[in-house]
Formats: sequence, C-alpha cells, structure tokens
Amino acid sequence: MYRYTIGQDQWECYSQIEIIHTEKYSKEEFLNICKEAFRKINIKDRKDIIECRGDSGAYTIKDILIKEYGFSLPNEIICHIHMVDLFPDNFASCEDCPKSYMLNGKLQCNNQKCEFRDFLNEV
Repeated sequence: MYRYTIGQDQWECYSQIEIIHTEKYSKEEFLNICKEAFRKINIKDRKDIIECRGDSGAYTIKDILIKEYGFSLPNEIICHIHMVDLFPDNFASCEDCPKSYMLNGKLQCNNQKCEFRDFLNEV
C-alpha cells in the first residue's frame, strides 16, 4: 500500500488527510487524479473551495477518491504503547520510587532489581 496526503489550510489551522492505495502514483499522477475528483464536485461547492483558496475541500476530495478511485483510509490503530510502558511496572520516576533516597544531594537507589539503578548511580 502507498500513502498519499492532501493538505488544506495553513499556519496553525493546517491539516492533512492520509489515504492509501495499492497503486504507486507519481506526484503528477496523483495531482491529476485529484483534479478529476475536484471536477466531480458540484459547482457551488467548487466555487466555495476556490474562494477559500484551498482552505477547505480536502474531505470532499477524500470521499470521492475513496468512493470512485479505489483509495481507502489507513486501517484503524490496533495497538498503541507509550515509551513508559517499556519501563518496570508502576514506574513513575526514580524520585517517586519508595526505594530511592538522597545522599549528599544525589538521588540513590536501594532497589537491587531496578533496571535503572546502574544509570541512576552513574549520575
């Protein structure tokens, strides 16, 4: 599958839509497909998009590309992890660990099984 994006708006309002297709298109080919889809939008909506200078319309184009050109949305996210999920169970931070303590202004670790103990004691 190949990923394609259509952007709209600008600055802090900028957004983009991602769609995928089994075919690999060059930028020019994809642009031509989008132009074909744009011509299928009714006159009133096309006029509104043109007057907004492209700050709208990406969702309309996306819908046409999906319905008529074989594009699809990426699959839903099946699983998400956060990097902290890779750390020991219930890890908040070394400062919050009940087995840590301060000695001469340095945080020390008294947990023999802690994966971070060596790193903490090096500091």
